[in-house]
Amino acid sequence: MNRGLCIVWTVLVAGTSSPSLAQERKEWEDRQVGAAVEWSSFVEGWGGAASFRRWRGRLGFDVGAAFWKSDSRRGYPVVTISDRTSRSGFSAGVSVLARAKAGRFAAIAGAGPALFSARASTRTNIDGVERAEQISSGGVGVRLLFEVEADLTRRLSGFAGARAELPTLRHPGLGSGALSAGMRVRF
Repeated sequence: MNRGLCIVWTVLVAGTSSPSLAQERKEWEDRQVGAAVEWSSFVEGWGGAASFRRWRGRLGFDVGAAFWKSDSRRGYPVVTISDRTSRSGFSAGVSVLARAKAGRFAAIAGAGPALFSARASTRTNIDGVERAEQISSGGVGVRLLFEVEADLTRRLSGFAGARAELPTLRHPGLGSGALSAGMRVRF
C-alpha cells in the first residue's frame, strides 16, 4: 500500500514539473477583456457590451454588462398622427462557460444569473391630442450565451455570437435577445 502511494506521488510530482504540462496549463489559464457592438431584439436598436473572462482549462466564467437604446419616429401623412418611441435596456450577469477549441477557433457556451432593466416610452399625437405612455420593468433571470471566437494574434481575438436573457416567472415579458460581434484582449 505504501509503495503504491509513493509511485502515485512520484508520477504526480514528475508530471506537474514537466515543462510541457506547465506550458499547456499556462496557455489555458488566461484572462480576457472584451467589448462588442450589439443589436437587441427587445429595444430593436444598437448598443454595446463589455465583459471580463477568466479561463481554467475548458471551463471559465464571464462577468458582463450590456446596454441598448433606440429612438424611432413615425408620421402618417393622411391623418395628422405622429408617434415617437424610445426604448432602453440594461443587463448584467455572471455566466459559467465551457469552450471547445479546434486550432485557432473556439465554440463557447454558458449560462448564469443576470439582472435586467427595461424601459419603453411612447408619445402619440393624433390631431393635436397628445398621449404619453411609459412601461418599466426589471428583475432577475437567466442569461444564456453562445459564441464563436477566432484567435487573430497571441493576445487578440475576434468573436461573434448570440445572447438571450430569459426572465423569471415574476417578469415574463422582460426577456430579450442580442446578436453581438467584437474583440477581446488576452492578458
